[in-house]
Amino acid sequence: MIAGIPEFDQWSLNVEDTRRREIMLQFIRRQVDCTVIALEMMKSGRIDIKNMVTTVFHSPVQRKRSTL
Repeated sequence: MIAGIPEFDQWSLNVEDTRRREIMLQFIRRQVDCTVIALEMMKSGRIDIKNMVTTVFHSPVQRKRSTL
């Protein structure tokens, strides 16, 4: 998911990799001062995001902690 306006006008994607991995790009417009409010609503459960989340990526630090 790409939020906001990228700093550049064009991207180059390998069509074969994108298709094979079933990568979907979703651009969203963000509004001033709404991000924190939306994240708080998701965290509190006021917004049900179960059907929105398709993949969760963990940082190397989080992966290392989970193996300890």
